[in-house]
Amino acid sequence: PHHELELDVLFKVMNPDYFFIEVPSEDLAKENFHGSPAEMVYAYTWAKKWGKPIIGFDADIDASDQALSSEQRKAVEDEMGHIIAGTDWKLLNKTNSEAYQKLATLSARLIDKEKWDERQEVMLANIKKSLPVKGKVLILTGSAHIPFFQQRLKNALFPLGA
Repeated sequence: PHHELELDVLFKVMNPDYFFIEVPSEDLAKENFHGSPAEMVYAYTWAKKWGKPIIGFDADIDASDQALSSEQRKAVEDEMGHIIAGTDWKLLNKTNSEAYQKLATLSARLIDKEKWDERQEVMLANIKKSLPVKGKVLILTGSAHIPFFQQRLKNALFPLGA
């Protein structure tokens, strides 16, 4: 609820013409948000309410490291949960913050790097093929993808990821 108020203000101030959200387009078409972060669902709801076009760009690629045991995965996820619980969401988007760096280090232990890279390349391709000729686009993605998109989308602004 608190983040919804903050997102509402951000969306109104940014006033994008298009919303690109990190949900696979097939799931978006079915309004299937199972496993999607709350901010993606809220962005979808907000954009729909205001009549903004919504594009899903996530890739349906499981990038988790299958070699990890469920106990190992749970231990890392629990540690990440403690960091997230005690940190403001905006700080978690600041790539130079200590909290972001800790989460990035922990996240790296959970993923298969090759699959992660493939997923991000597909996400980028999905964004590029759907970009409108004109208009302001808001791309809403998880903080772990910010460095990748900062490198690959040179003309984009990253108001929450600096």
